[in-house]
Amino acid sequence: MLDTFIVSLKFRFNSECTSVFKLISFVVQFGDSFDDAVRQLAAVVQLNTDVCVAEGRVVMTNKCYAVPEGAIQSGPSSLQSLTSKIVTLGHSVAYKNFYALLVFLLTLPVTSASCERAHSKVDLVKSAVRASMGSERLEHLVLISSEKSALDSVNVSAVVN
Repeated sequence: MLDTFIVSLKFRFNSECTSVFKLISFVVQFGDSFDDAVRQLAAVVQLNTDVCVAEGRVVMTNKCYAVPEGAIQSGPSSLQSLTSKIVTLGHSVAYKNFYALLVFLLTLPVTSASCERAHSKVDLVKSAVRASMGSERLEHLVLISSEKSALDSVNVSAVVN
């Protein structure tokens, strides 16, 4: 049992996955390793690496994080704050490649629990009796089952009316 657990951890957190997580800090900190980190991450996301680096440099040096005179200059504290600032300033359209990279990094799942949960819901919804169900209907039923808490708060009679 312990061996299975260790193999699973090594598979989920292999060197490629951990290197992506390490590179994220270089993007937020905007230091000497910024260009290399953005290039590697853009290659993973299959974006134009040179364009991502150029856009990222413009965004990070564009006084997005201006502070009062005499105060210590600081950058974003997280990917989320950087992305929010880009959207607020309207840079998400002008620098769409760098923005796409940031959105990709923000949506990376840390674990596979959500995927496993979705497969469990599919098993519950699609039984042998419902084996002839179309994929679109199955997808909708799994979504309803997965988001039951949000669905419970909807006033069904108001929607029907």
